[in-house]
Amino acid sequence: GLGFSLLIVGSMHMMREVFARHRLAEERLRVIGAAAQDAIIMMDNKGRIAFWNEAARRIFGYDEPEARGKKLHELIVPQQYRVDFEKRMDVVGEAVEGPVIGQTLELAGLRKDGKEIVTEHSISGVSIDRNWHTICIVRDVTERKQFEERIRHLANYDSLTGLPNRMLFYDRLSQAINLAQRN
Repeated sequence: GLGFSLLIVGSMHMMREVFARHRLAEERLRVIGAAAQDAIIMMDNKGRIAFWNEAARRIFGYDEPEARGKKLHELIVPQQYRVDFEKRMDVVGEAVEGPVIGQTLELAGLRKDGKEIVTEHSISGVSIDRNWHTICIVRDVTERKQFEERIRHLANYDSLTGLPNRMLFYDRLSQAINLAQRN
């Protein structure tokens, strides 16, 4: 009687504490995810999206309910890159390390509206309840890449004449002459 009742009461108290800690951990994750400027995407051990923050919605256009449970490559990777992406991101199951874990990769991205973008993925893995999860921190770098390309293009042209840069021309000519003299 009394011992069993005390055991039940003690078990209920412990369960309340476990659930309260779990709710607190979920709330912390939600707050961090909401405050982040970069997309935070977590895939479960089967490669399905388990966490999708507000920045992921802003970058890719999918609300969290639309993304949850989907395969990442089917949602945000242009068709022509999906097979390669899936091979590179094959870090599901009991993997401790994969070819992309700890890497930052520049990858093509696909928005819900069909627009292709350039993204940087910082990838790591964690074990949750003895199951491997992949976490991707994703940043849209499309504007930066376009700006870098414009600068590269402009560096090849004289700003006054609009003609190809003479220094670049002479450097390339000199390289060609040196190469011809060696052969």
